[in-house]
Amino acid sequence: MRLRLGLLLVGIVAATSGAAAIANAGRTAPHANVPFQLVSQRVLSNGDAVRRFSNGVTIVGNPEDRVVLIRAGGKTTVRVIPAIDPRTTRQDHIFAKRYDASGRSIVSQAAAAGIPFSRISHLVASLRSHPHAQVTDSGCDSRNSTQVYWQACWIRYATSESDPNNHYGATESEATGHAKQSNDALVIGTTNHHWAGAHAQIVKWAPTSDESVGSCHTRTIGISAFGVTMGDSYQVCPDKDDISLSTHNFADAFEGVACAQRDRSAAAETIARAPTGDSLGWSYDVNTSVVDNWAGC
Repeated sequence: MRLRLGLLLVGIVAATSGAAAIANAGRTAPHANVPFQLVSQRVLSNGDAVRRFSNGVTIVGNPEDRVVLIRAGGKTTVRVIPAIDPRTTRQDHIFAKRYDASGRSIVSQAAAAGIPFSRISHLVASLRSHPHAQVTDSGCDSRNSTQVYWQACWIRYATSESDPNNHYGATESEATGHAKQSNDALVIGTTNHHWAGAHAQIVKWAPTSDESVGSCHTRTIGISAFGVTMGDSYQVCPDKDDISLSTHNFADAFEGVACAQRDRSAAAETIARAPTGDSLGWSYDVNTSVVDNWAGC
């Protein structure tokens, strides 16, 4: 386990509200060196927006969510900053009711992003095994560039706790993908949770440790606390399933050498708290690193 340092932000997409959120989603920040444009958008019947960018990124979720693209140190990151930011347990449950009434789901979001159901089946199974779980938000990201295919979905839950001074947020995610070009290798693929509120603090996380592996096998993780139960099973392959933890950030990463077309996965679950009335500052991203012409491939 190690601490990941923050990446240099070089490209920003700012979404404001409603139709303007989609219209503004293709603007790049001044001097950005990660050029991209919004090339198409559509709104689903449940209100989710499907936004496709020129660099192969597709984001599906609330049209008011902000999207940030980052490239640094050989890694490309797609970060989603959700529009909803409940600051009390009561607000959390209000958002859960709105989500339920909307008909939104990661199943429809994944389909709209071109993500096969098999890649989110563990998340769906976890959700369906806890019928009383209250989802407040969800989304899917798909990166389909010339080099890499990396797809992820996330779910946020309302919590139930008796703490009079704090409120809690719970999220889980899974990402899967591979290098695309012959002789290329995927060496890093991550799923990252950020709780950036000034007084936010991660209090539960899974997986809880790194795992070095010699052959592929299934790893099962889970958290049950503050009225929320989350669980996931995903394939861990050589060389390492690596976690990174700090007060505000948690990431799980595949690290190794996966030659073209060989899928690798990462999964994460977190619960964070902040004083009642303060922002938890939740956001989500993935990043990947691909090496061209790896000798072993």
